[in-house]
Amino acid sequence: MTDAFEPNPALHGTSHDPSCCAPAPVVEEPLDPANQSLADALRASFRVLKIIMLLVVICYVLSGFFIVDQNEVVILSRFGKRLGEPAGPGLKWAFPYPIDSRLRIRTDTRAIEVRSFWLNLTKAEEQRPLSQIYAPTNSLDPKSGGALLTAAERHGEAFGETSSEGAELVHVKWPLTYRITDPLGYAENIVDETLTVQSVFEASAVAMAARFTVDEIAFVNQNQFRIAVQEEAQRRLDAVRSGIVLDQVNSVPYQPLQVRDEFDAVIRAENTKRSAIQAANQESRRILNEAAGEAHPTIIQAIRDYETARLGDAPSAERKALENRIDQLLLTVARGKASQAVKQGRAEGDQIVQALRADAKTLEELKPKYAESPVLLPVRMWEDAKRDVFAQEGVTRFFLPPGADRLVIWLNPDPEHKREEIRKRLLSVQ
Repeated sequence: MTDAFEPNPALHGTSHDPSCCAPAPVVEEPLDPANQSLADALRASFRVLKIIMLLVVICYVLSGFFIVDQNEVVILSRFGKRLGEPAGPGLKWAFPYPIDSRLRIRTDTRAIEVRSFWLNLTKAEEQRPLSQIYAPTNSLDPKSGGALLTAAERHGEAFGETSSEGAELVHVKWPLTYRITDPLGYAENIVDETLTVQSVFEASAVAMAARFTVDEIAFVNQNQFRIAVQEEAQRRLDAVRSGIVLDQVNSVPYQPLQVRDEFDAVIRAENTKRSAIQAANQESRRILNEAAGEAHPTIIQAIRDYETARLGDAPSAERKALENRIDQLLLTVARGKASQAVKQGRAEGDQIVQALRADAKTLEELKPKYAESPVLLPVRMWEDAKRDVFAQEGVTRFFLPPGADRLVIWLNPDPEHKREEIRKRLLSVQ
């Protein structure tokens, strides 16, 4: 079979003209008006479609931009795999969904109130002071109001045994604040942060309440109990890598309404005792300051050291050194009545010593005279003593007439002498 475009020698002979067998040119016939309009519309629609697709691509790319607020971070994931560290505040970009996904986590401080162990109050009762609310029944209903079970009250030991009373109930509510410091741990392990914090705090409060008595929770060691519950709750949150940190925890304890009168009596007694202790401490400080001045703690400690050494049979040299230290403190740093008494005592002691030395010297001088005149010297000294006595102010002399065998003395002082003493006193004041 020959090609349709190859020349046939039988038909054309030996000579060949290539132009005689060339294919005829294709001539486009004009379209009718309807088809021409359709073609133009398709071309215009295709151009618009390309512009729309370009705009879609641009919008898709621009949708990857996002802003991270000051109090949050964003965790980026690409096809479910985390990308690096959380993004901080500012303008960021990531591939739009579904390539990249964004998880926003707040890092600011949030506040909640755990009321699981609080009174079951109505909205109207919430607006009133607790002192004006009364228990509807004489018993506590666990279904309508929560409470913590405290440790048993323990009393002093007697004959090797310790007596204790039963555990008691106390209401406590917990206003607290927390924040997220580990966003990655929070995102991996926490679903509902509020429920998590509340559940952990409830378990911690129950555990710690079993170690404290009702007096310690409500009166004596409120701060210690609050810190213990906060530390236990934080330990449990850290154990599950929650990324949550408890910032501030407050406790508001209140007694069951059924026994409020008894609790109020205890509070009044505690306040009375506290006031008495404060008054006693103030009086003690006043007396000590008047007695020894601001240095009284040092002097008291020195006295206690001495008493400890004395009761402990310490060597005499040690006790003497401690005694000398007390004397030195009283003379150097002590102020007030103690210092005055010590100085006055020393001055009077010096005066007595000087007087005794003078008397001893006088006796030494009188010894030769007494040897010369043992009878006359005592008489002269007796007369001198009577003269000195009668010369003193306020001394009244009575003369006994010769031959009188009975003497009656009225002990009332002489009014003249009394007036004279008053006159001299007034003159001395002026």
